[in-house]
Amino acid sequence: MWISFAPEFRLIIDFIIGPRKQYVADALIEATDKHLSDSKPLFVTDGLKLYAEALLKKYGEWIEFPKTGKRGRPKNPVMVPDENLKYAQVIKNRKEGKLHKVEKEIIFGQGIDKSQISTSLIERQNLTLRQDNNRVKENNRIFKENKGFILPNEALLHSF
Repeated sequence: MWISFAPEFRLIIDFIIGPRKQYVADALIEATDKHLSDSKPLFVTDGLKLYAEALLKKYGEWIEFPKTGKRGRPKNPVMVPDENLKYAQVIKNRKEGKLHKVEKEIIFGQGIDKSQISTSLIERQNLTLRQDNNRVKENNRIFKENKGFILPNEALLHSF
């Protein structure tokens, strides 16, 4: 389950049930964007690289380089983030199965205070969801066989 969460209001913006694949990350960013105003918030995620690519697809723009007239292959266009996009990651390093170090890394944006970079509220929310609802456990047989049954139940759970 992928969840988009607004920590200032402790509000679940949207959620998607699916595997850890790029198309699911893209869908989550699209669903989240529908609920946002024109200003972009600070996006904070775990160390999964799929989020950065999804944010670039949604909020990035292609920069094409002019032809130089010289021999050889021209430079390939590159995707650059919007100047207002702010994105940071919380990366947890583990040694022998135990948490060793937590790093906060700014990926896109300027003027981000390190104290704003935190995933603790969404991690707490995820733990509560897993404890309260056995259907969301990925190794659960019901989850694997019938995701259509789970989606309405999760929507009802998140509405309270």
